[in-house]
Amino acid sequence: MNTIIATTLIAKDLKIDPSGLCNLDMLEAFLLDITYRHLCENRSQVSCIDNIMKYTNTFTMPENFIFSKESILAFIAPTVREQSHRLYKTRIGLASGISAQDMDRLSALQNPGIIILGDSVYVDPTRFDSSRGVAEVLEILRLDPLALDEALKLRKNRNVDIIEKMEPELSYMVSARISSDAALLKQQTLPTLLDQEKYLTENTIYKCLKLTDNPVRQYPGGTSLAQVTGFVDGDGIGRLGIEGYFQDLLAGKTGKAEERRDSLGRPIFDEKEQQEVKGVDLYLTIDPNIQNAMMAALKEGIRTTGANTAAAIIMDPKTGAVRAIGSYPSFDPERPGNADTIMRFDPTQYPDPVFPLLGKVLFVETPT
Repeated sequence: MNTIIATTLIAKDLKIDPSGLCNLDMLEAFLLDITYRHLCENRSQVSCIDNIMKYTNTFTMPENFIFSKESILAFIAPTVREQSHRLYKTRIGLASGISAQDMDRLSALQNPGIIILGDSVYVDPTRFDSSRGVAEVLEILRLDPLALDEALKLRKNRNVDIIEKMEPELSYMVSARISSDAALLKQQTLPTLLDQEKYLTENTIYKCLKLTDNPVRQYPGGTSLAQVTGFVDGDGIGRLGIEGYFQDLLAGKTGKAEERRDSLGRPIFDEKEQQEVKGVDLYLTIDPNIQNAMMAALKEGIRTTGANTAAAIIMDPKTGAVRAIGSYPSFDPERPGNADTIMRFDPTQYPDPVFPLLGKVLFVETPT
């Protein structure tokens, strides 16, 4: 029986379209509940505090903060409100590679619509003060006035990120709300389009909710098999182990089809289509039971000898198949952290005259 040591599950990301047909106040209340659950429900106080600080981009908590559901809701409410009412895009790129001196000059203008991140400058069209330093902005960034005018145009925000990789139960809650709102709409007698739009903006939020797929890699073998499997980074790229070596085979290729339409939405002709290529399944000779036993032995060996690291490989002497391989300490492939910095054996550090047997098989179990 095959044992799965790496697999992909489809998590859901929650996004919203604040410019859609929905009641924004109802949307805000719903998002506040979902966000609280995601950040703090069934989590330790330390984990909850850490999550809400990251979510609100806060570096320190108020001294008089009381850890309770009511206090947490009040603390995250302004951020939720800003997200749910973010009708227009608030970060349009103006320039990059800006010198420290020019950044200081821009900051001195104190224009609330100018955003500086790293060596890049952005503009928030909803907050830009056209009476404060426009000429200086154009001069410092060497911008054409028409380019600034274009950047200051209001652009509807169709996708505001709310929660990434939601817990399954929260995905079900969002899906249930979408379904219930849609069902309520069907029960109404709304003869005109205006009647339908009025009902949607007064009584529902489902037109503003979006659930999108987000593949999540999982490793049932955990730390024991981490150096065999490797891991995927935040961009879904394989790093180390099988994931890194067979990245192209495992990832496959995304399908794509482009189609041009006229002003009435009718297809004109099909563009080049790229077929989806699914990633392959790989079958290893690794025996998880032997692997677990080997890693436990390495851990115990380090404990009893005081060594810093230990490594081993177990092969089938009849076929040469690798049944177990790894070193200790290992890492969690689902939270790899500093996995890239884990010390690895480098044979070039040990010349043969000093260690003539290093890298060679020292013990062989003779098959009976």
